[in-house]
Amino acid sequence: MVAMNGKALIPFVHDTLLTPFNQRTPSYQYFIAKRGNKYGIFYIDGTIKADFIYDEIRFHKEGANIAKKKNKYGLLDATGKEVTPFIYDEMTNEENNPIIRVKKRKRYGFINLKGEAITSLKYKEADVFANNRAWVKEKKLFGAIDHKGNLVIPYQYDQVRRFQHDKEIAAEHINSNLSTTKFIPDYSLALVQKEGKWGVINGKGTATIPCKYDAIISPPSIYNKQQEKEPPIKTRKKEETEYPFHIKQPYFNYLHLAKVKNEGKYGAINHKGAVIIPPNYAQISDLNQIPIWAFNNDEQVHTYTHLGKCQDTAFINRYFSKSTYIPIRIDRLYGYIDAQGTIVIPCQYQKALAFKNGIGIVKQNGKWGVIDSIATFIIPPLYDRIKDNRIRGGKTISATKGKQIIEFNAKGEEIRVKQAH
Repeated sequence: MVAMNGKALIPFVHDTLLTPFNQRTPSYQYFIAKRGNKYGIFYIDGTIKADFIYDEIRFHKEGANIAKKKNKYGLLDATGKEVTPFIYDEMTNEENNPIIRVKKRKRYGFINLKGEAITSLKYKEADVFANNRAWVKEKKLFGAIDHKGNLVIPYQYDQVRRFQHDKEIAAEHINSNLSTTKFIPDYSLALVQKEGKWGVINGKGTATIPCKYDAIISPPSIYNKQQEKEPPIKTRKKEETEYPFHIKQPYFNYLHLAKVKNEGKYGAINHKGAVIIPPNYAQISDLNQIPIWAFNNDEQVHTYTHLGKCQDTAFINRYFSKSTYIPIRIDRLYGYIDAQGTIVIPCQYQKALAFKNGIGIVKQNGKWGVIDSIATFIIPPLYDRIKDNRIRGGKTISATKGKQIIEFNAKGEEIRVKQAH
């Protein structure tokens, strides 16, 4: 590390140099460095505070760092002092939570940043703390504890997912100000399973959605198109049951919707448990896109908004004002429906653009091509990009492949090839 005048502040002897989130601790700046295969801690003046004897050191913004030595974990403070003995098989926390989950001899417990026990090592399974709650397991059922180790939600659930704080839900009740909403148990939600059925509870343990669904499926974020995931079936490993506590995407999307499943049929509910789409359909489309299309095996599509079934014909028809067909997304794949809501081209493409001028531009196996109204490729899916120039008054369809641009006519016949600029 060098100063602005070019003078070296820290000698060039480290393989890796880490800073604590570019934040200052109460009275000093310290660093974690790696030399060879070992880590240590030193101050900005170069004073070594923790010798390079650790296999791993992880920052914590409060100045306590999780470290590993001789395959055991313990805590180091910013001065390099060992806060706890190195006796734990695992130490885990997330988002710099001040409570750390520890594991020793196949049992879990919790400590604070001073190394003081919040709970004893008594749990067969335990999640990390999130939104002031941590799921723990006694015998065969899960309950939740608070930051003092008190059991605040009784042991009663077969499977659970981590508590998520929904700022938008909280903002409905707290001055409608998203930036100031902090954790309040009423507005923290978790998916839970009881007697084979899924529901939703808040941080107080109150059921906001009764456990009555075979699955509650988190929709992919509009910013991160992850696959929708149904709650996985529990698996056995070394006679212990393992549960994936954490689902990255929010349980409900920006419209407060989630897909539900009962007896092989799908529907949608909102965060208050109101049924928006009855679980009577073979499939429903992406809940992030309005309108939402729902259909059964007869391939007749019903139309919904985030408020319920859509009866507004004009609202539906405007989607067809400039297109013969419009794209529909089912289980991450795209197809097309007509104005009557009938699926005319099955959902089989990675992406599908609006069907105009008698063609649809679609993506398959990572490449773009062009299909006609009966799903026949008139331009094979071999290209990086495809553009229909006729939309803006042109006469060709251009396809880019590497540094070449190939122009086609409306029948998919190649006209000319030129180099991209």
